[in-house]
Amino acid sequence: MNSTENKDTIQQFKCPNCNASIQFSASTQNMQCEYCGCELDVATLEEFAHITEGEQADLEWKTYEEANGSNQWDETEQEEVRKYVCQSCAGSVITDAVTVATKCPYCDNPVVMPAQLENEYRPDMVLPFKVTKEEAIAGLSEFLADKKLLPDLFKDRNHIEEVTGIYVPFWLFDCSAKGEVAYKATKTRMWSTGSYRYTKTNHYLLKRNGKVDFNNVPADGSSKMDDTLMESIEPFDYSLGVDFNTAYLAGYLAQNYDIKSDELVGRVSERMGNSLISMYDSTIQGYETKHITHKNLVNENGDIQYALLPVWILNTKYNGTLYTFAMNGQTGKFVGDLPIDKKKSAMYFLMVFGASAIVGGTIFAAIAMFA
Repeated sequence: MNSTENKDTIQQFKCPNCNASIQFSASTQNMQCEYCGCELDVATLEEFAHITEGEQADLEWKTYEEANGSNQWDETEQEEVRKYVCQSCAGSVITDAVTVATKCPYCDNPVVMPAQLENEYRPDMVLPFKVTKEEAIAGLSEFLADKKLLPDLFKDRNHIEEVTGIYVPFWLFDCSAKGEVAYKATKTRMWSTGSYRYTKTNHYLLKRNGKVDFNNVPADGSSKMDDTLMESIEPFDYSLGVDFNTAYLAGYLAQNYDIKSDELVGRVSERMGNSLISMYDSTIQGYETKHITHKNLVNENGDIQYALLPVWILNTKYNGTLYTFAMNGQTGKFVGDLPIDKKKSAMYFLMVFGASAIVGGTIFAAIAMFA
């Protein structure tokens, strides 16, 4: 055997603590690191040696197009609905045939041009609205009432009434995710003897594996809607979902998806993977440190649905900036960014600063009295 072959067949073991070479100790019958003092048995070291650093989650689905290629609008439904395209931002919505769209729900500009539905998928499911427009307006008014730094424009009744009920397109992902995760963990003990202080750190290899069923993990299928905004109004109760029927569009708008399901797989996989790892993390207690060294996550029986979820949208312009509020049309939960009135903010700062200065002066005076 030449030197090259010999080099390729020699296996070097590394200390899991400091990554230095570790050797077998005849006296202890264990593997021992002469640099940091780490000691562990041969079987455990082999477990560490097979851990691959930084392996990422691998969750895959068949695309919606592959599984549901025939789910198109039929001729009767196409007669009952209309598609409108905004000439300003190119956003599109669909609604019943008698609704006249006047403003784009994305950019708040006047629209509209009727267009045909071509090569677009019909929703599998819809969650009907449960919160009425009147309830949405009342809830928003209550939310804005105690915001002292909010510009008065946001409390103008005329603007609050510009609430639009819209069905937002979502892809719902189902799968059984299973995986294994390996951790390196430590426990440290410290003690003193005479003038010496000792620290002993024990290293552990922890493994977790299991299987979790994920149902209806949502991903926003519209590029016009802010993903963070849509995730913030979750959750929805999908048990109340019904088969899609064009009757549910009466009086509402419905966004048309412009992001395909396969473009969202990465984001959904990360969300599921984080949930699975969080579950594993919760089972590890009593260690000073722990970090993941290996993870392998796979899915089984992946499935995707195309659903329309109810959202109330309020667009308000202030100083040339468009502010969007979103309310869950099923639960009433809503979120959105709020502008701050600079004059009110300055007055509030002066009031707080002035009060702090008075309190500070009083304390200083009290100290001077007892000095």
